[in-house]
Amino acid sequence: MAGGTLGGREKCWGNDDTRLASLMKGTLELAVVGRSNLATPEGEDFAITFATPLYVTSDATGLMLAGTGGTTEATDRELVTVFGGLGADGSILVCDIEERHG
Repeated sequence: MAGGTLGGREKCWGNDDTRLASLMKGTLELAVVGRSNLATPEGEDFAITFATPLYVTSDATGLMLAGTGGTTEATDRELVTVFGGLGADGSILVCDIEERHG
């Protein structure tokens, strides 16, 4: 795999970090303070953090995940597929939201 890509995807963790590259589909459970989660259809919950500068904010419609330019990347309780690194502690470092399943 040339250039540090995994199936054309860029990993967002260092070589010393022993994460397993993963695609996960689940429902976002966003939190402004505290832990955000990804709840899979199989009943597993994973703590998630975001490698890119995204932040959780709220407006009249609820919580959303926004980029620094103000674009909405996803909303709370939305079904998404993420690419990231699964750690030994069961948390996912999210590199990218691959798909939003509306």
